[in-house]
Amino acid sequence: MTAARPVKRVPAPLSESGIGKSGKPEMHFGHVDGELRIGEVRLFDCWRLGAIDTPQGPRLMDAQACKTEGPADILIGTQSSAAAIRVQANGTQMLIILDTAFLSNAASGTKNVEWLIRQAMSERGK
Repeated sequence: MTAARPVKRVPAPLSESGIGKSGKPEMHFGHVDGELRIGEVRLFDCWRLGAIDTPQGPRLMDAQACKTEGPADILIGTQSSAAAIRVQANGTQMLIILDTAFLSNAASGTKNVEWLIRQAMSERGK
């Protein structure tokens, strides 16, 4: 799943300078501090969700939700409360998961990996 896809999980907030630079599909796991712009997409008015089961399948472990403006596919949540999105910017397809512990050891009993694989595979068809 990650051979051709950079996966980035950083302790610092996600930053515009670290997203969409590889030219390959990317996955980013992290939180937004204030506001984040990725191409034409803006994430803002964010708040912490903590651990929560989602109707989409995965269990969020240390999640955040943000209001979203622009051409993003909302994968978990809604436009007014998104925890995971798919974005196309600078010729790069990106999955942004606003959860620093989405793939943590505590998440090992969840369906998070299977959900992530489905999302990555669905990008191939686009």
